[in-house]
Amino acid sequence: MSKFNFDLDPNTPRPPAPGRYQDVMRKIVTLIIVAGVAAGAIYALKYWSTPRQAQPTEQPAPSPLPAEEAFVLPPAIEEPEEVKPVPPEVAEPVLVEPKPEPELETPVAEHPESDLPELSTGQIDLTTHPEDIIDGKGGAVPKADSELQKLFVNAGTALANRDYVQAVELCEKALARPECTQNSPLWRPVADILGKANTALALTPARAPKLKVAHKIVSGDTLDKLAAANGTTREAIQLSNNMRLDDTNIKLGFTLHIYPAKWSIEILTGEQLLLLRNGDKLFKVYDIGVGKSSLTPEGTFKIASRINNPTWYTADGREIPYGDPANVLGTRWMTLEATGTTPSVSGIGIHGTWDEKSVSQAVSNGCIRLRNSDAEELCNLVPLRTPVTIKK
Repeated sequence: MSKFNFDLDPNTPRPPAPGRYQDVMRKIVTLIIVAGVAAGAIYALKYWSTPRQAQPTEQPAPSPLPAEEAFVLPPAIEEPEEVKPVPPEVAEPVLVEPKPEPELETPVAEHPESDLPELSTGQIDLTTHPEDIIDGKGGAVPKADSELQKLFVNAGTALANRDYVQAVELCEKALARPECTQNSPLWRPVADILGKANTALALTPARAPKLKVAHKIVSGDTLDKLAAANGTTREAIQLSNNMRLDDTNIKLGFTLHIYPAKWSIEILTGEQLLLLRNGDKLFKVYDIGVGKSSLTPEGTFKIASRINNPTWYTADGREIPYGDPANVLGTRWMTLEATGTTPSVSGIGIHGTWDEKSVSQAVSNGCIRLRNSDAEELCNLVPLRTPVTIKK
């Protein structure tokens, strides 16, 4: 079998030469390929030469489901809304009066405000016999003027309710009435209510903004300085501010409530009464014992000393210590020193007594006797140099 060789065999037909159309198409395809390679090279060069920013690490939030595909939770049971505390930076300051803004170290209270003393009206009966008024000695007296009786009963009710300011105001109105003179049967019952209400205001933490001054402690303040500036005693300030009597420490910035006073004492030996006044207003009436055979001197005096648990120095030179049954001075002693034209005296004073039966009697050697509880109260109220007048 013979083999064909088109190159050698001139008679073998050859494929037709490409026409113009095919040549154009080939060029176009070649151009497209070259252009694509060039474009790719340019893009790659631009991509690698341009700095790229770091991609965020957080995952993008998923797109919400279409409304028709969203899962609807069943309604939850409503619970009380939790009260969230106010952040410290936006919390409103809380005003504390006096803890109130606590100004002192927490002391043991002599008279805590939450446990103010029970101040009864004594033998004044305000409920059992409303149609009568009972005098200070327990005896019924005829019905008084209706307005005065109303003031008296309302004052007793205010005292029982510990509304001491109201009790004082009502008693002062009653004492100002012309029929309520010192010799009238109603004067002493009204004065007793007045005295109990006044001492509660002066010697307990009972608040009385109109009667007590608020003093904020500054550098240099002491209890004795504040007492002298307000005409009172260190003990009165301590009792009025829940302080122990042996605690004299006060803190800067603390507010003390002080009952200011201008004390004076009038002693009526004939009626055996001691009248304590603050300015021109009656503060309290005390029963007293006086000297036998008019031994109590008359005149003007001042309190020269105040002594707790006194020792008794007798006229014959004996020294009897406090606590000895023979010591008649009780728990307090206040020395009286003559003033003005009154002749000088020695060994005369106001003191307590263990023998309460001697009160309202003339049995002493010239001194003025008080029940121990009354002597302690009076000593806590009146400072040194308090003026004292003694008369019949």
